[in-house]
Formats: sequence, C-alpha cells, structure tokens
Amino acid sequence: MNGWKFVAGSFTIPTLPPQIGYHQGSLFGCPNSFTPFGTGVSPTVATQELPGIGCAFNIFSQGLQTRGVALKGSGTQSDIGLTQFSTNGGIITANFMGISTLSNIGTGSLSGVITGSDGSSGTWSVDYSNVIDGILGPVEFQAYIDDSGNGSTYSPESSGTVTLNGLSLVSGVTYELIVGASVPVAPVPAPTSGIVDYCLSPTNSVVVPVAPTPVPVVVPVSSPVVIPAPVVVPVIVPVVVPSVVPVVPTAPPPVIVPVNAPINVPVQASTYYIAIGCSDNIAVYLQGGVSTPYSVGNVVQYTFQGVTYCATISQVGVGTGGGGKINQTVSSCNDFTCSQ
Repeated sequence: MNGWKFVAGSFTIPTLPPQIGYHQGSLFGCPNSFTPFGTGVSPTVATQELPGIGCAFNIFSQGLQTRGVALKGSGTQSDIGLTQFSTNGGIITANFMGISTLSNIGTGSLSGVITGSDGSSGTWSVDYSNVIDGILGPVEFQAYIDDSGNGSTYSPESSGTVTLNGLSLVSGVTYELIVGASVPVAPVPAPTSGIVDYCLSPTNSVVVPVAPTPVPVVVPVSSPVVIPAPVVVPVIVPVVVPSVVPVVPTAPPPVIVPVNAPINVPVQASTYYIAIGCSDNIAVYLQGGVSTPYSVGNVVQYTFQGVTYCATISQVGVGTGGGGKINQTVSSCNDFTCSQ
C-alpha cells in the first residue's frame, strides 16, 4: 500500500460541529492541549515526533501549542508523515511532514483513492504548500519556536484543503488513504441478442418452431358514419375583486423627555476570545470591539496584519488578543469575505 491507514477518531468543542478523522500534530495548547484523535493501523503504525523540545510558540497565532507526531507512510510514501487528515465544519484539511528531514515537504499535490472498512470508497486530492499569504508577503505555515518561544524556529508542515468525493469521514471506521491509485471501472457486459442458440448441427434433433403464416382478415366496408363536431359553450367566470379596507395609522403616544436630564451611555470593555481558524483549524487569540459580545459558536471575520480571515469562537473572556481584531460575524466559514 502506498499511503496511510488509520482508524478515524473525533473531537468536539461544545456548540461546534465535531472534527472527524486523524489529527495528531500541532495541537493547540501546551502542556494541556486539545485532545488528539485518530490511530494508525498496520502497516502504518509508526510515528515521528515533530522537531524541537518542550512546548512550541506559534508565530502566527501567538499562542502555545503541542508539537505532536506524524504517522509514517508506507510504500512510495514511506518518507512522508501524515499529521492531519480531518474535517472541521465541512472543510477537510491535510498536513504532511518529511520524515527524514523533519521539515515541510514544500509545495505540490497528492491524489488517489480512499476506502473505508464500512464498504465506502471514493477519491481524494490536495494541493499543499508550506506558505500562506500575509500582508508583508508569504508566511511559513505553522512556523513555531520551540522551548516555549525561547529556542529554535521550525516549519515542519505543509498543508492544503482536501477535495473528497464519494464518501464522508465517520468516526470508528478504518480508512486506507492510498496515493496514486484510481477507482476501478466495472466492466460493461457485452450485449446479447434475443435469439436462442439451438446449436443446429447434423448430429442433433432439435426442432425449430416455425411461425404460422398469418391469415388475412377481411373487414367489410359499410357506409361512413358522420360524427357531429362537439359544441363548445363558453363559461363566464366572475372575478371577485376584494374590497380594500383603509388602515388608519395610530399615532404613537408622546414620549416625555426631561429637559437637561443627563444620559449615561455605558461603554463596554473589549472582550478577548479564543477561536478556531476556518482554513487551518488552528486556535487564534482575538480581541472584540465595544459592540455586543460574541458567543461560543459564532463564526467571525477578523483582521491580522491587514488580511481578513474567519474563525469560530470556542472560548470567551480568555487570551491576549494578539492574533487579530474581530470585525463582524459572518454566516459560515465559507463566507466570500474571508481569505482562505
């Protein structure tokens, strides 16, 4: 097998859709992180730890994260590790790491077939890269400084959004993620005629039935019958015009405002949030404005270094706000105003 084999797991943040698949690398939080999910299955059970020591400080999200591990592939993919292949709110993300280099695998694409132990099958493809666009130019994806921000800088993963056709990931199902294969096409049966082969030969005694000769039927001709044309009687349908009842607006009661009465407008302090990025599934610290506070589960648009992104609120009243400022709520992670 050229690829990876794993049992899909799941992780759920309250009020958000469950994340399903495999995710063991670059987990938000350290030393206590989000729960990793998914387990490698033979022939791909070996893992490789992401480079560095201790907790990692994510340069983009400005938060601590656990470095995690990559699942070593088999066959032609034995030098590529899978750190993530999971769905989050309808978006499937795949992350990869070079096993021998302990670094990202650059920019490229992978595709093939995926089969499940429940009998499901389909195709998958991903265009991956180790950079994302920033206001000052390209920024390395998931770049971090180990030892809680006091050590060396690493960028071990390339990432991309997966196109998955034919199935949906289900927790508890074992999947084979095969690279380079194609879905077999079922053979089309050859057309058959309706003629029975009686194997006519000089040595058999099969009698072939002969269709009887049709006997002509004589129909006597009689005088033509004239059928009168139908008479069409128009039907007049009366049209009922509903009467219009005028609506007389009622004047609102007068509002009495005391003269020179002071009006105190309370100003709400800024609120900090932790949200999960729509495009990369990574937590980011956000700062709200002075408007109505946002709630867990809201999908919001925020700005970081002049670029707009989208994320889903997971915690309220925590964080530093260093990852960007919230602009507004949006309908979903697929809103056209978000940079993906």
